[in-house]
Amino acid sequence: MELIPRALIAGLMVQSQVVSTGPVNVMLQAPGTGITRQMINNIWSDVVKEYPSYQSLQIDPSGNGGLFIGAGPEDVAIIQPPLVQVRDTVEGGVRPAGNKVAKVFQSAAHYLPAAAPTNLGVKLVYWAPAPGHDAKSFILSELLGSSADDVQRLAGAMDYAGSAKLTLTSESVVYTLSIEPFNADNSYLFLDLDVQFPGIVDLNTIQDRLASVESFMASQVRDFLDRRSEQWST
Repeated sequence: MELIPRALIAGLMVQSQVVSTGPVNVMLQAPGTGITRQMINNIWSDVVKEYPSYQSLQIDPSGNGGLFIGAGPEDVAIIQPPLVQVRDTVEGGVRPAGNKVAKVFQSAAHYLPAAAPTNLGVKLVYWAPAPGHDAKSFILSELLGSSADDVQRLAGAMDYAGSAKLTLTSESVVYTLSIEPFNADNSYLFLDLDVQFPGIVDLNTIQDRLASVESFMASQVRDFLDRRSEQWST
């Protein structure tokens, strides 16, 4: 089954620094404070040297954050501590987009007065041709174990569609895969893979973690869908 990458969203938290004072921890800065326009400008200047596709900078009126805007609304870097997030249309592929994510994260961590970044989250969105060109029926039959007749009796005169969600958990990572019909075209599946890496983030491993997420989609998810489609006939 062909999987077509459509979007990458990656984010992490850059919390204010905390120092220990015995039984009470003291936050050195409240979220968003201590951030200056110059810091945002420094991050912008550093990032656009390598990624001139970011065409404009919008600094929050408070000076505590900014948006790096590319060719469209889905090509954006958000610097809004404690959140740093990158959205990309992956037109050049997931790996190059991952390099851009790593650059934004590393630059933000360098210039912002924050502790070690935490809680990396990655979302990959793919489209895939539905077996039999019928995403609704495929999902109901092969992923939910229901027949169209059964669901139609449930829905009555209402329209219906089904979606499947799978959550895979370990101590170091949580994968949540959602599979549903593509609203604009029932001949395609819409795949949403959300991955959470809890804890402190080593910025030198960003590309490796993004590559592992892409590999999970390209191998395990693809194999899963291929097996289900082989067993299904319209």
